[in-house]
Amino acid sequence: MTLTGMENQHAKIMLEIEMHRSRQAQNKRVLEECMDKVAAREKEIELLQEKYDRKTLLLTRKQRELDIMMKKYIALKEVFDVSSLFICAEKIVRSMYSVCVYVAV
Repeated sequence: MTLTGMENQHAKIMLEIEMHRSRQAQNKRVLEECMDKVAAREKEIELLQEKYDRKTLLLTRKQRELDIMMKKYIALKEVFDVSSLFICAEKIVRSMYSVCVYVAV
Protein backbone atom coordinates (compact mmCIF):
# COMPACT_ATOMS: atom_id res chain seq x y z
CA MET A 1 0.00 0.00 0.00
CA THR A 2 2.81 2.37 0.76
CA LEU A 3 4.38 1.69 -2.61
CA THR A 4 1.12 2.52 -4.41
CA GLY A 5 0.79 5.75 -2.41
CA MET A 6 4.34 6.71 -3.31
CA GLU A 7 3.68 5.89 -6.97
CA ASN A 8 0.56 8.05 -6.91
CA GLN A 9 2.42 10.91 -5.25
CA HIS A 10 5.25 10.56 -7.79
CA ALA A 11 2.73 10.57 -10.68
CA LYS A 12 1.05 13.64 -9.20
CA ILE A 13 4.37 15.48 -8.89
CA MET A 14 5.36 14.50 -12.44
CA LEU A 15 1.96 15.74 -13.70
CA GLU A 16 2.45 19.06 -11.89
CA ILE A 17 5.95 19.38 -13.36
CA GLU A 18 4.63 18.66 -16.84
CA MET A 19 1.78 21.17 -16.38
CA HIS A 20 4.29 23.75 -15.17
CA ARG A 21 6.51 23.14 -18.21
CA SER A 22 3.49 23.36 -20.48
CA ARG A 23 2.49 26.72 -18.91
CA GLN A 24 6.05 27.98 -19.25
CA ALA A 25 6.15 26.98 -22.93
CA GLN A 26 2.80 28.68 -23.56
CA ASN A 27 3.92 31.82 -21.70
CA LYS A 28 7.11 31.83 -23.76
CA ARG A 29 5.10 31.64 -27.01
CA VAL A 30 2.80 34.44 -25.85
CA LEU A 31 5.83 36.53 -24.86
CA GLU A 32 7.46 35.97 -28.26
CA GLU A 33 4.23 36.97 -30.03
CA CYS A 34 4.00 40.11 -27.91
CA MET A 35 7.64 40.96 -28.57
CA ASP A 36 7.04 40.49 -32.32
CA LYS A 37 4.09 42.86 -32.10
CA VAL A 38 6.19 45.37 -30.15
CA ALA A 39 8.97 45.19 -32.75
CA ALA A 40 6.42 45.70 -35.55
CA ARG A 41 4.93 48.71 -33.74
CA GLU A 42 8.39 50.18 -33.15
CA LYS A 43 9.16 49.85 -36.86
CA GLU A 44 5.85 51.49 -37.72
CA ILE A 45 6.58 54.32 -35.27
CA GLU A 46 10.04 54.81 -36.78
CA LEU A 47 8.56 55.03 -40.28
CA LEU A 48 5.92 57.50 -39.12
CA GLN A 49 8.59 59.54 -37.34
CA GLU A 50 10.68 59.68 -40.52
CA LYS A 51 7.62 60.73 -42.52
CA TYR A 52 6.80 63.40 -39.94
CA ASP A 53 10.40 64.66 -39.97
CA ARG A 54 10.38 64.92 -43.77
CA LYS A 55 7.09 66.82 -43.77
CA THR A 56 8.28 69.12 -40.99
CA LEU A 57 11.48 69.83 -42.91
CA LEU A 58 9.50 70.55 -46.06
CA LEU A 59 7.12 72.88 -44.20
CA THR A 60 10.05 74.67 -42.59
CA ARG A 61 11.67 75.13 -45.98
CA LYS A 62 8.41 76.41 -47.49
CA GLN A 63 7.96 78.79 -44.55
CA ARG A 64 11.48 80.16 -45.07
CA GLU A 65 10.77 80.64 -48.78
CA LEU A 66 7.54 82.41 -47.93
CA ASP A 67 9.32 84.66 -45.43
CA ILE A 68 11.97 85.56 -48.04
CA MET A 69 9.28 86.27 -50.65
CA MET A 70 7.37 88.46 -48.18
CA LYS A 71 10.53 90.41 -47.34
CA LYS A 72 11.24 90.92 -51.04
CA TYR A 73 7.63 91.99 -51.64
CA ILE A 74 7.74 94.47 -48.77
CA ALA A 75 11.08 95.87 -49.95
CA LEU A 76 9.82 96.26 -53.52
CA LYS A 77 6.60 97.80 -52.28
CA GLU A 78 8.56 100.32 -50.25
CA VAL A 79 10.78 101.09 -53.25
CA PHE A 80 7.78 101.60 -55.52
CA ASP A 81 5.93 103.59 -52.88
CA VAL A 82 8.95 105.84 -52.46
CA SER A 83 9.40 106.18 -56.22
CA SER A 84 5.72 106.95 -56.65
CA LEU A 85 6.10 109.60 -53.95
CA PHE A 86 8.98 111.10 -55.91
CA ILE A 87 6.88 111.01 -59.08
CA CYS A 88 3.96 112.68 -57.28
CA ALA A 89 6.29 115.28 -55.75
CA GLU A 90 7.81 115.93 -59.16
CA LYS A 91 4.33 116.36 -60.69
CA ILE A 92 3.35 118.73 -57.89
CA VAL A 93 6.53 120.75 -58.34
CA ARG A 94 5.96 120.93 -62.13
CA SER A 95 2.37 121.98 -61.68
CA MET A 96 3.39 124.59 -59.13
CA TYR A 97 6.11 125.80 -61.49
CA SER A 98 3.66 126.01 -64.37
CA VAL A 99 1.25 127.94 -62.16
CA CYS A 100 4.04 130.30 -61.13
CA VAL A 101 5.11 130.75 -64.74
CA TYR A 102 1.48 131.33 -65.77
CA VAL A 103 0.96 133.86 -63.00
CA ALA A 104 4.22 135.61 -63.80
CA VAL A 105 3.37 135.91 -67.48
